[in-house]
Parts: sequence; structure tokens; C-alpha cells
Amino acid sequence: MEDQEKYDRTAELRAFDETKVGVQGLVVSGCNKVPQMFIVPTQDRIQPVDPSNVGTEIPIINIGSGNRQEVVESVRVACEKWGFFQVVGHAVPQSVMDGILRVVRDFHEEGGHNGMKRRLYSRDPRKAVKYNSNFNLYESPVATWRDTLFCRIMSDQSVPDALPDCYKSVTIIIAAQCDLIHIYSSFLYNSKKGANTSRRPVANL
Repeated sequence: MEDQEKYDRTAELRAFDETKVGVQGLVVSGCNKVPQMFIVPTQDRIQPVDPSNVGTEIPIINIGSGNRQEVVESVRVACEKWGFFQVVGHAVPQSVMDGILRVVRDFHEEGGHNGMKRRLYSRDPRKAVKYNSNFNLYESPVATWRDTLFCRIMSDQSVPDALPDCYKSVTIIIAAQCDLIHIYSSFLYNSKKGANTSRRPVANL
């Protein structure tokens, strides 16, 4: 109880935020204990679920099947019962997807060593390119173990100048993710009269 009374959550959040290297920085620094800011209070924890009573097959949806009604229904069911699903038939080449993983891994694992993360670290919503950990760090009751590289780019724009030259290859990720999301929106909403799916959303990496 005494330790709880002495705990200053705001101070811990600020100290973490000021490192500008996120949760990966904690790992690299040799941290061997999860900071309290990431721990869900005992009374708020979800009770463990017996895996034998839950289906283990993640929904797989082929958006390239050509059957729009079936795809829409599959997405509805997956969202209601699972909250997520795997997409196939999206026409994004395996080589591009491999490139996505390679570049993202390079940034998150090496960016802290070369100072890239600190230079891009920001919570300014106006910046087209930024990196941070927990976009809602100061609002959420419990922090999540998550770092994100944001790059806002629309289909009619070039790669933002703020993206460092040594990471220009990350445009592969942005193009692939935005195109994929664009495919989703075009396929699932193209029956809506007057729907505009020509602009692509933000990619969070």
C-alpha cells in the first residue's frame, strides 16, 4: 500500500516519453521488469479463457473472390465474433509484404541506435511523419506495449520531405498498406451511390 501511495504515474509517463525511444528502448536498455504504467490493475483484468472452449481458426477472407455480398457478410461476421481477420486475394505481391516487414523491423530495431527515433519523435497531430509510443499515452489508464511510425500520405501526394532519406524505402510500406486499404474500401463500398474511394488513408507502421 505504501508503494502505491508513493507511485507517481504522471512522472513515470513523462520520464518514459522523454526517452523518445519507446518500448523497444526499454528492451534495449536491459529493463527486466515491466514498468507499472503498463500493468493493468488486478480488479480490471479479464479472466483467462479456457482455449478448449474457443475456436482457434482465425477468419480468412478472400476479397478477390469476386463475390461482394459474400465478402461483406464474412467481414461482418468476423468483426462481430472475432474483432479481426486475415485478408487474402488482395493482389499485394509477397515480395512487397516481405519488404514491409523488413523495413519496419529495421526502423523499430535500429532507429534507436542511430538517433532516427528521437529525431522523428513527436505528438504533434499536424506532422505528416512522426514516431511515438502510445498515441494516447497521457489519456489511457494503462499504457500498451506499442510503438508506431506514422506517415500521412494520400494517393495524390508524394512522400513527405520529413521522412529521412535513409528510410525512403519505407514508402514501399506506405504504398502497399494504403493500396490494400483502398482495395478494401473500393470493394466493400463501391455500391454506395456517390461514394468517393479515390483518396487513401493514413498508414500506421
